[in-house]
Amino acid sequence: MTALVYRDPALCWPFLLCGTVCAGLGVLLVRRIAQGRFVVLEGAVQKVEKALFRSRPKAVIAARDGRLVKVYLRGRRWDLTEGDRLRLYVADNTPVYAQDGFLVLGGYLAGERRN
Repeated sequence: MTALVYRDPALCWPFLLCGTVCAGLGVLLVRRIAQGRFVVLEGAVQKVEKALFRSRPKAVIAARDGRLVKVYLRGRRWDLTEGDRLRLYVADNTPVYAQDGFLVLGGYLAGERRN
């Protein structure tokens, strides 16, 4: 559409590149799920750490099998309180670090809050 309005086909390249990258990442995610290379972690939220600016949730400490797992949240859609159940879908090769008595999760594929 942009190329038609401005009559310059070179304007399409950034959109084509972005679409190709997004499609490739989508294929890799579907492939990982089809192969079963993910782990589901579910636990109760013990503490919600909030950012100073806008007081949005920054990190969550959840109890899982007697251990405390700290997860840094992405996005702003998380509205978690203490006692909520949190379910995270994690890739099987996600790094896990020990820090201040917590296991810190290096990232996650998706997550959901369960009451």
